[in-house]
Parts: sequence; structure tokens; C-alpha cells
Amino acid sequence: MNEKMKIAVLYTGGTIGMYAGENGLRPSQETVLQALKVYQTQADFDVTVCHPLIDSSQVTQVHWCEWQQWLQQQTHTDAILILHGTDTMAYTANVLALAMGSLRVPVVLTGSQYPLGTENGDAETNLEAAVQALLQKAAPKQVSVVFANQMLAAIGSRKISTQSLDGFANKHHPPLNEFQNALWLKSLCETNVALMPKTAMTPLNPNIRIASHYCVPASEQWALRAILHSGADAVILQSFGHGNGWFSQADVQVMQAYQAQGGMIINVSQVFDGHVAAQYEASKALLDAKVFMAGAWTVETAYAKVWVGLSQGLRGHALQHYLQQDVLGDAGCGS
Repeated sequence: MNEKMKIAVLYTGGTIGMYAGENGLRPSQETVLQALKVYQTQADFDVTVCHPLIDSSQVTQVHWCEWQQWLQQQTHTDAILILHGTDTMAYTANVLALAMGSLRVPVVLTGSQYPLGTENGDAETNLEAAVQALLQKAAPKQVSVVFANQMLAAIGSRKISTQSLDGFANKHHPPLNEFQNALWLKSLCETNVALMPKTAMTPLNPNIRIASHYCVPASEQWALRAILHSGADAVILQSFGHGNGWFSQADVQVMQAYQAQGGMIINVSQVFDGHVAAQYEASKALLDAKVFMAGAWTVETAYAKVWVGLSQGLRGHALQHYLQQDVLGDAGCGS
């Protein structure tokens, strides 16, 4: 008789296990634990429930550090399942993929747009697909996201809808695998795995301060200047189109001074399928300020990559060199 697979489960909260509370939907553990019992003849689940459970919009760097430590402790398991809210699941996937380095077992994240028990919802189907990805050994030994019958590479993944059940996408990689008729198509997994280089784990530093500025039409980027004076270690600049925007000479001087003092500004496009290419005169100010042009990165990947680099103690040119290391294959950094 084959031994049952040992699956470590981290339940962080999120819509999948929520119920209607007095002030709106709030997470609970009972429905999730009950849902996992369906698979108890196939797997032994070692479930860790975060206290308190959170709406994923409330995740902090401290949570990620705790989850990284939890992952390190899972030395006697065959696979790992993380149940997560959808709002920041792509952030978590990108962060863990880059910070954990090479993995011994697959790590699958899933969640849902609707709670368990919702008629015509997606919670049961996403949980089924995620558990079966592990039971059928269809998930690679890396971090991946299972959602809407697809398995997505973690790096580059992003939430794209709050309405559709197809809530996630990865513009850089085709699906690693697809779930059809209760089976994962292993051939897809074998041919489409986005292989990550062998890397060591980076302990995440919860004291790193990363800010973001979303450009809107303005004669001066006064809000950006305020952020640059806030003490942030890095700032993600979400610019227009190919990395463009209006920046005054005063803006450029503030950006140059910030980076001369060891700060890092990363320019990503606001457009989901965007690419910062600095092809236009409107991006010259950012080039003059020596802002890091992040190519096709999503904001989630930029956040994860700069946090991991800063957690390694990298600053200035050393950090820029680290950021230039390819993390997205052919669709990676274009600077």
C-alpha cells in the first residue's frame, strides 16, 4: 500500500474561508479545515492556521518574514499548500519565489474570488485543482499559483480581475500546466516550467522600507518628491506607457540626490502588458536621473526583487547589478 502524501498547509486567511460578519466578509478557519477533510484519504495534512487570519490586503512584511520561517521549518513534508487571499497573492508568490531560492518540494498558492460554499463560486474548484496538483505530482519544485484550472509561474504573476473567475495571469510565461477533467496535463508542466537558477535563500528583512508612486498628469511630481524625502530605501515609480512622464528639473535633482545617498528608484509601466523601454523624449528625465528601467517587470516583481536585494545588504551599484540579473527569461529587465 502506498503511503499517503504529507502536505503542509499554511492558511493565512482570504476570501476562500470567509463568512459574512457584522462589518462584511471576514476570515474563519472552520470552513477551510472542513473542506480539506475531503482529501484525508489521499493525504495527511499538517495545517498551520495563522493567528490572526487576515484579509490579504492587510499583509505586511512581518507576515512574509514569518511565512518564510515557516517554510524553512517544513523539512518532513512532500509538498506545501498556501491558502491566501487574492488581493496580494501575486506579491506573496513573487516574494517567496525570489527569497526562498531553490526548493526541495513544490509550493502552491491558491485562493478564490468567492468563499467556500458559494453557489457557482470558485473556492471548491481552486482548492481541488491545487490539492490535485500536489497529489498528482504535477507541480514543479518551485513556487507557483493555481487559479481557474491553470498553474502559473510565481514570478510575473499578477491579479488582473476582481470580477472574473480567471483572476490571475502571467504575461511572461504560458501556463505551467492545465487542469482538465480532474487531471493535470503533466506534459505541459514538463515542457513549460519556467526554470529558476539554483539560488540560496535570502532571509527577508522586515525593516526595509519600499514605497510606490503612481504617476498622474501633473506639472510637477510633488508627491514623488515627498516620498523620496520619507526615508524609503527604494521607490517603485509606476510611469506611463513605455516609462514616460512629465518630470521637472527640480524632480530630476531630487531623484539624483536620493540615489546618490543610496536609495533606488525602479521605473515600471502602469500598463499590465507594458514595457519600460525609454524610447521617447518624455523618459529622458528619468534616464538623466539614472532611474533603473525595469523593462517588462510588474510592480509585484519589482517589489519582490528590490526587497530581496536590499535584504542581502546590497545598495547602490551592487543593488543595481543584482536587479539586472534576469528573473523573467526573455521578457526580463530591459535596462
